[in-house]
Amino acid sequence: MMLSNIFGVKPTDAVFLPSAPYAVRFNCQAGQLALGEDDFLGNAAEISIIKVSRYFGTLGRTQNAEWLQIFYIPAPGCDLLPANTVCVSYIKTRSVGQFQQCVTRLMGNGVNPAEGVFKVSFARHASGDRNYYSVKWDWRERDGEAETAQLEQIASFMQGNPPLADLTGTREMLCIDGLSAEEIATLIETTRVSREPEPEPVSAGLSKRR
Repeated sequence: MMLSNIFGVKPTDAVFLPSAPYAVRFNCQAGQLALGEDDFLGNAAEISIIKVSRYFGTLGRTQNAEWLQIFYIPAPGCDLLPANTVCVSYIKTRSVGQFQQCVTRLMGNGVNPAEGVFKVSFARHASGDRNYYSVKWDWRERDGEAETAQLEQIASFMQGNPPLADLTGTREMLCIDGLSAEEIATLIETTRVSREPEPEPVSAGLSKRR
């Protein structure tokens, strides 16, 4: 009995794009990759990044922040994530700065970061009595037949202009790719003002005192 029409079939020797990308949380409170709040996977993974976009909005408990959306595929040998499957994660604040520094350094040296392998891990920081983590980014050239073959698979996959979208993760976000710094600042300020509570009428304040 053929049941492949129920969930579909994962392609052989090709990148797999599920109906929704495999959502992985870079948990900077625990310093772990996770599925949800506490389903921890590990503290490091090697990945191939295939798309990066900037967003502004709310994700989880963090409201009205700037985010970097990253689509990627686990590198061969990464057993924390589904093999050759499109995944998506989001980073913010310090983690974004560290990512941008890594990419800028590589491009300044004439390297195309997309052709290599990124290692995601976590750097520990202290703020008073509180410890937290940021996402640490390292990069290396591909090594071995499996990693070279995956690069060819990724190139073939991207030639088809696949629909890389995460409707669940971005339902309360706005893509800000292409906006100027001034436009982003205006968006942030407008959002901040709209969230401020309206001043209470003087008459209402007087009635409370009675």
